[in-house]
Amino acid sequence: MSLSDESLDIEEQFFADHLSEWLAIDDLRGKWALIKGSELIGAFDKYEEVIRVAADKFGVEPYMISQIIPEQTEVTTTPIMIGLLFGCSHAGV
Repeated sequence: MSLSDESLDIEEQFFADHLSEWLAIDDLRGKWALIKGSELIGAFDKYEEVIRVAADKFGVEPYMISQIIPEQTEVTTTPIMIGLLFGCSHAGV
């Protein structure tokens, strides 16, 4: 299965279902969420931190990163992009 064939429908739905709940928690608001399937893996202060953790933990597997803020903008980061940014050989580069 190629990266273009992989869907993040489960992650997107999980994020949408829990966003209002997470926005009500001061410690989560504004952080970057790492989501795999129907699980919040973690919430991080810095985008650089969350993509490093995602690359280390999941390599080329699909996952979702989104900021916990009321106004959502789509941010797409593939494992290959992370490998290019950070030189992660296990990210498929």
